[in-house]
Amino acid sequence: MSSIPTKYKFKDFERAIHKIAESKGLKVNKENKRGSARRFEVLEFDKDGKPKLRDFWVNHEDKFIYTRDMKKCLNPLGITKEQLIEVLEES
Repeated sequence: MSSIPTKYKFKDFERAIHKIAESKGLKVNKENKRGSARRFEVLEFDKDGKPKLRDFWVNHEDKFIYTRDMKKCLNPLGITKEQLIEVLEES
C-alpha cells in the first residue's frame, strides 16, 4: 500500500493532534528518533494527576503529512479520519 502526501502540513498536523488530545484530557509528547522519524506518545492521567502512557505511534516528518502516517493517530486518540480533517481544516 503506497502512501501519498496530503495537502496538510506536518506542523498543522502536530497542532491538530495536540488540540484533540487536550480536548479529551490527554497529552501528546513528541520524541525525535533517527532521521525524520517522530514518536508521538499519548498520555492519560490517573486520579492523582500522574501521567500514564496510553498509546504511541511513529510518523515520518516531512513538509506534508502522508496518508499512511495520518491514519496512525486515529486509534491512539480515539477519533475518526473525518474528525481529524475537521480540526486540520480549522487551522
